[in-house]
This record gives sequence, C-alpha cells and structure tokens, in this order.
Amino acid sequence: MGSRDDQEHFAPPLGPPPLLNQEELKLLVQQGFLLLPLSDPLVSSIQTLFQYLESFYEKPLEEKKAMYPAKFGTEFGFYHVESEKEYVTLRCRTGGQGDTTLEDLATEVWRQSGILLHRILCDIARESGLASSVWDQILDGTLSLPASESDMTHTLLRMFKYYPGQGVAERHTDLGLLTLCVGTRPGLQCLKYGGETDQEPCWVDATGPVVLVGQTLRTLADGLIRAGVHQVVPSPEGRLSIVYTLRHSPRHQIDLERFGLEGSLDPNELWKSLKLGFVNINARKDIRAKMRRELDEKRQACLTGQG
Repeated sequence: MGSRDDQEHFAPPLGPPPLLNQEELKLLVQQGFLLLPLSDPLVSSIQTLFQYLESFYEKPLEEKKAMYPAKFGTEFGFYHVESEKEYVTLRCRTGGQGDTTLEDLATEVWRQSGILLHRILCDIARESGLASSVWDQILDGTLSLPASESDMTHTLLRMFKYYPGQGVAERHTDLGLLTLCVGTRPGLQCLKYGGETDQEPCWVDATGPVVLVGQTLRTLADGLIRAGVHQVVPSPEGRLSIVYTLRHSPRHQIDLERFGLEGSLDPNELWKSLKLGFVNINARKDIRAKMRRELDEKRQACLTGQG
C-alpha cells in the first residue's frame, strides 16, 4: 500500500475528465460550432423525449398553453408562432397541470446535456491555461432542472416543432455559454469560416448533434472564441428539435481576473448587456419586426450623437 505522500502526489486531477481532442477544440474555438457524436445514454434519453414530443404536439393548442403558460416573453412555457413553429421552454419544474411526463423526461436530458457541456467548458479552460474550477460558481444551479421558479437560472431546455416547409429561425447567435442542438431531420445550418481572411463563409448543414458557442463564452474569452452563427431553414417534412442552452448563473459575481481579465461583473448586468441589441428570433413575426425597427432607431441615434 502506498504512503500518504504517494497518494497526494498521484491525486486525480480536478474537474471532469477531458472530452474533446485538440482538433475538435480547435474547430469549436475557430468556427463557433462542432458536430459531436453523443454518448449512448444521452442519445437514448433524447430519443425517448422526441417520442413523447410527437404525441405532446398533437394536443390542442389551448391544452398546451394551459399545461405550460407562457411568461417572460418567449423564455418560459408554451409559445406558438403561427405558420412557423411551436415550442415549450423549460427553466424549472412547474407540474404541467398534473402531467409531469414532459418534465420527467426533460430532467434526464437536461442533466446529461449539462454534464456534456460542462466537460467541454473544462476542456476549453485547460487549453487556455485556466483551472477547470473557473466554472464552478458560474454554473451554480444550472446543471440540473430546478425544482421551482425560485431556484431558476437563465439556463433552459427548449423543445421545438417546426411546421413542414415553413418552420424557420433567422441567422443568429445564442446568448449563453454553450448550446447543444439535436434535431429529428436536417434543417439547422451553421456558418463555416474559411482558412483565408478573404474567403467568404458558407452555410453547412448540421448532419447530427451540434454544440454552439454563445456570446457569454465569447465575452469571457475576451473575443478569442467565435460565437456560432446558425439558422434554421424549412424542412419539407417538418422537424422536432431539442435545444439545451447552458447560461451563466445569476447567483455569484463573476470574477474576470480568473479569466485573465480585470475586475468583476454582476451576473444580471452581464445578462442585460448581452440581450441589448439582439432580435428574439423565436418571437412572432410582428414582434421581430418591431424589435428590428427599435434596434435600427438605437443605432441611428448613436450615429447621429443622440444616444
């Protein structure tokens, strides 16, 4: 049996084990997205959730609205965009008006997806010469589906039904740290950048599960990691999609010095600043148009010195 000194010398590394290889890390950092095969348990949990969603979305609209009432704009509950899509956003358990099947299945997808994205964040930290523990407070309360609204963070699990030949999401980046997207059919596209600065980027189909970098991670990396630009184009048959977006916790001040920067950030102020200037691509068409007009007015005011 080894001595205590031996045990301390060979203590296991802190944080979860590495997941991505060097080439995968390079692609994720430079492109902002990575096609990534998932573990068998996560694939199984996602497929089970997809099977339930097929029957859930057959329910009448009013029943779905009653089960998951919308609030916080499009950030919570059931939302319907006429002629495009419908979706449910979970940020905590609500009881589903007595039917907890969706939440029960989503809980396991949330848990396993959180483990996956946490491992990737730790890979990025190690590659950057940072401790994997840099994420501990930032992810506090985000890696499992909260039991109630009082425990809720900004992290969410969103489940879409895109209508045949119509369901779209315009070109955008996500606001969080990392996002995992899995669909039943093609439709998600990511913007791929060439190796040369004068080479035009092109859209590529996500042929499987994809991990996307969000604006929060780009901010914490001081712009050295690209946020993943993506869009959803119509699928002739329609499609289901599960999107798990890991966002920073509002519970702790963010110590920027741990990321090689200066100062600290209030987590809620960071969230507000990230949302400023972004159009909610999951809102109704008329709301999206209004947001664009307001954004254009803000930009014009800045150009003319009025804002």
